[in-house]
Amino acid sequence: MFRAFLGIESTAGRRAAIAMIALLILTLALSAYFGYRAYRLPIDDQPLDTDAYRGQRYHLLLIGQEADNPYWQRILTGARRAAQAADVYLDYRAPSTPDPEAPQKLIEWGTFVRVDGILTPGLDPQRYAPVIDRAVAAGIPVITIDTDAPASRRIAFVGTYNYYAGRQAARELVRLTGGRARIGIITGRLDTSSFAERVQGFLDEIHAYPEMHVLAIEASDLSRLFAAEKASQMLQKYPDLNAFFGTSALDGPGIVDALRRHGRAGRVAVVAFDDLPETVAALHSGTIQAIVVQNPELIGEYSIHLMVKTLSGQPVAPLNLTDTHILRHRQLPRRN
Repeated sequence: MFRAFLGIESTAGRRAAIAMIALLILTLALSAYFGYRAYRLPIDDQPLDTDAYRGQRYHLLLIGQEADNPYWQRILTGARRAAQAADVYLDYRAPSTPDPEAPQKLIEWGTFVRVDGILTPGLDPQRYAPVIDRAVAAGIPVITIDTDAPASRRIAFVGTYNYYAGRQAARELVRLTGGRARIGIITGRLDTSSFAERVQGFLDEIHAYPEMHVLAIEASDLSRLFAAEKASQMLQKYPDLNAFFGTSALDGPGIVDALRRHGRAGRVAVVAFDDLPETVAALHSGTIQAIVVQNPELIGEYSIHLMVKTLSGQPVAPLNLTDTHILRHRQLPRRN
């Protein structure tokens, strides 16, 4: 019967067909395994069984955009501090690499296991609104952090005032270039509202300066390597490019990598985002001229505070925006 199904009469042919089927099964199994690994990150210091949080007030799920991203690690630091102070169990999960579908799956998982509250980036507001609404309909409050989903039934948003931060960056680049610049923009993602708002704020601010021109806008996909690649391509295509704006944490270091590769470090004005150690080191050396500094720890801390208030039956403000400021070389402590 098996032979008839395969339509193969020879022994060698049957063996080859069986080997191909076995290889196909192995390939599918590996694809399923690594697909699972791509969006589920085990929690290294928090047990997953319910006994772990049975004695605490609430079980909260914090969803990150990328597990090892330094910006999200700082959000997690603030959230853990607030969770410990409020005696709540914080379950942190994030994809190992940027994946816009992973938080959506994790919201569904949190709804299925009946956590008490979910804190998540909105990322794609149109895609995320239905899954957020289903969680809220199931009695699980959702707070969006870093990126909002305003059309959803989320309880509140906590994050940077991104549009204003983009205008801040533009004003700083105007100051650095005397209002005459040919600019390349490297942004974390083209389809994420937080980055889109930063870019729009930047474009609206420079509209008043006729000699400030944006030559290209490219996405780094939250990768230093891709940021360097896109910046390098811009430098090759536009030899007169004399300024960069990077909208996400790893864009600044990536831009610096490209400038060094092209021998132009320190000769092109760079405004970056987030005070990562490597970005601050570049500010020290003069390869980055200014940094737009957010407060990710406050975002994490305040989001937990609002969730606890919500679960306690207290009202919370729907929009909670955190400030940004510009960090310049002269504000850095002197190095010995």
